[in-house]
Amino acid sequence: MQKKNFIGLIASLAVGVVIGTAGLYLYQAATQTNVIANKHPKPLYQEVKPLVVSLMQQGEIHYFEVDLTVVTHNVREEKQLQAYQPFLRSNLISFISHYPFKYLANSANEAKFRLAALKEIRTIMQQKTGQESISDLLITKYVLE
Repeated sequence: MQKKNFIGLIASLAVGVVIGTAGLYLYQAATQTNVIANKHPKPLYQEVKPLVVSLMQQGEIHYFEVDLTVVTHNVREEKQLQAYQPFLRSNLISFISHYPFKYLANSANEAKFRLAALKEIRTIMQQKTGQESISDLLITKYVLE
């Protein structure tokens, strides 16, 4: 009888060790996932209202219409972008108006324009909020007439 109790005790301990090890493994995996998720938070997208800028070229008026979406990873920054949108739009219109139509019409310059606009937005937000952590800028519409 004692031998059966001893075997039952050993079997119970073995099951407990297996369950405990599995639980520890799952806990560590979940913790690791949370650490990775916090290092790479979900991107937040803030659309800038459409911008239409008139540009002169050889006495003719042309129009440049561009839709921009700012990418951030922080809810506070997203709210700041919303709060400063009128100021941001005003400065972007002025910024774009200094570009020659011919430059913007060259498709090879679209990526350069995106990077310059990203730098401008970061500068504006740095001036207004003291922070410069805008992640990226997407151009969702780029039309010249």
